Amino acid sequence: MASFEENRGDDRSEKGPALPYVKAFVVQFTADTDARLEHVRGRVEHLQTGRRAEFRSTDELLARIAGLLRSESAR
Repeated sequence: MASFEENRGDDRSEKGPALPYVKAFVVQFTADTDARLEHVRGRVEHLQTGRRAEFRSTDELLARIAGLLRSESAR
């Protein structure tokens, strides 16, 4: 299982931040989502625009994020 690492360095590059706010999302899972992510439901929100999308699987979650990123890059 992956572990989290503490951020101890500068996340900026010559092109700007490594983790830009325009690509930041909040993912909220329903109470019945299991830890193995076999049964997944919830919503994802793009922080910059506030746009939200519901999902019912991990594949759908990734598709929703990709769709939100595409719609923002087209602007």
